[in-house]
Amino acid sequence: MHIVVRLHGSFRVGRFREELRPYPEGTTAAQVVLDLDIPLNQPDIVIVNDERATLDRVLRDGDLLALFPLVAGG
Repeated sequence: MHIVVRLHGSFRVGRFREELRPYPEGTTAAQVVLDLDIPLNQPDIVIVNDERATLDRVLRDGDLLALFPLVAGG
């Protein structure tokens, strides 16, 4: 199956903005995060197909997974 992975903010550094990536059936959002060498505690917002999700969400072929880091500012 293939998942579209869209990275935001600091997650793009040294990676990509959006990429179609192959994963086996049953892959979770957490497995994608780990595959990208992002610590599991860093994604602040996880979106799957325009809906808020958790890292234990099982992804399906064609899903769009968007990952947002915690944004600090002042």
